Amino acid sequence: MPSCTHRHQPLRVERLPCVVAQAFRPVAERRTLNGERRAFRVSSLAGMLVFLGAVGLQASEPRVLTVRHVARALQPGEVVVITVSSPEPLRAVRGEAWGRSVGFRPGREAGTWIGLSAIALETRAGSHAIVVTATTRAGRELAARHVLKVVAKRFPQRRLQVAPRFTEPSPEDAARIAREEARLKALYASMTPESLWAGRFGLPVASHVTSTFGVRRTFNGRTQSVHRGLDLAGAVGTPVVAPNAGRVALSDDLFFSGNTVIIDHGQGLISLLAHLSRLNVREGAVVEKGAVVGEVGATGRVTGPHLHWTLRLGGVHVDPQSLVSVLAKLDTVAPPSPPAPEP
Repeated sequence: MPSCTHRHQPLRVERLPCVVAQAFRPVAERRTLNGERRAFRVSSLAGMLVFLGAVGLQASEPRVLTVRHVARALQPGEVVVITVSSPEPLRAVRGEAWGRSVGFRPGREAGTWIGLSAIALETRAGSHAIVVTATTRAGRELAARHVLKVVAKRFPQRRLQVAPRFTEPSPEDAARIAREEARLKALYASMTPESLWAGRFGLPVASHVTSTFGVRRTFNGRTQSVHRGLDLAGAVGTPVVAPNAGRVALSDDLFFSGNTVIIDHGQGLISLLAHLSRLNVREGAVVEKGAVVGEVGATGRVTGPHLHWTLRLGGVHVDPQSLVSVLAKLDTVAPPSPPAPEP
């Protein structure tokens, strides 16, 4: 039998798979044989080509559920935008990542759904799966699994000096801190499940960053904490605006964050704007993106006037700059995930 590496130039056999080449060569090399034998070989080749054609058609079938992601980086503290699409119209999309649910809503493009997921500061480096399920308008259940490879990140450290009462609170202050923690916990548990925001997020103050997200801080040489927000420079009285639309869930003076406005953007996305000198909105008010909600100040635990912006997504603190960046580059997407295996 001829070797699979043999080249038969007139028929370009070398471009065919090995098993096909073996079936093809007898036809080419024995053209003078009787019709019956020739017919047998041609029939054998035809069957092989039909088989390969079926395999090719099966491999080229469109994915029923495609998952992509957009992220500034796959590191702790980052926001990941998950896009889901299907050639079939979808009625609902659900997701889960890092043991937390991912909410989805229809995107701008027809047949596309968008969800936001957070990589917590405690997330370890390695592969982590996002599991997506969807229901088509016809009632079909679809599923896909998309893997994200998270890499480690080292955060800087800072040593700060603040008023002693913020590192050694009195019994009265300690009781106040406990009450406010309970209030915030209840507030975060009752956020709006539907999305209230739209489009890109903007900075609450148009200025430069003075302290980045994730910095490990030591106060007065004793108290250690993680900076779970972003500090923006600003003089006292500088207007502070809503980074996107939402409902004012809190407008009050808190022990650590001073005069504080919390905006519920819906679907687990929450902005906390702290250390304000003035509160310009009331609880329950609905605000649009760019609406003035307060003014920069130096209230609470601070070393000087600035705006502190905390952003929570699904109960996880994330870098606000990550969300601003990722929503601005939604046109850049990662390769599609492989189709989910059959159950």
